[in-house]
Amino acid sequence: MTKAKTTQPKQDKAQVAAMLEFYKNTFNEVYSLTCMNCKRVIAAEVAPVKMDGVVLRDKQRTLYTYQDLCLSVRRREDVTPKNTPMYGYQCSCGNSTILAKVEQGEIEERTIVKGADGAIVQDSGPVAASSPFERAQIQATIKLKQAGIKQTADYETDGTVERYETFKLERIK
Repeated sequence: MTKAKTTQPKQDKAQVAAMLEFYKNTFNEVYSLTCMNCKRVIAAEVAPVKMDGVVLRDKQRTLYTYQDLCLSVRRREDVTPKNTPMYGYQCSCGNSTILAKVEQGEIEERTIVKGADGAIVQDSGPVAASSPFERAQIQATIKLKQAGIKQTADYETDGTVERYETFKLERIK
């Protein structure tokens, strides 16, 4: 039995173009982030870094969400085949790559369960921040785990396009 794909509202292409043009006129580098599940632009990543958005230190960029579609972004502990950091994103359509398979059981997660009416019926609560020492231990464990199963992150690059699992990041300036 296959899961039926839910239809997401379409985006106004002119509005998306206007948003990207705004960033192109303001920043030296501009990337559009598209959810490959719902086919919508959910955010823009820009450089140089400004402190008024989500700062992606490893990329030296700022992420600005678009239409409240990008719910979260996270630098994961697994790495790409080129040994660069892997990123996970979460879209409002339900598509999420926030946690890598090799991180499961190693990275603490917040679990929220909703009832049929959409009300929260269970919440594990906020996840505590890790110290640099704890994070280094987790990174070492995941590196060994990833090497042991000989699994690389699902990442591809082709010219100006990067694919982080089910999210496409395209440089447009």
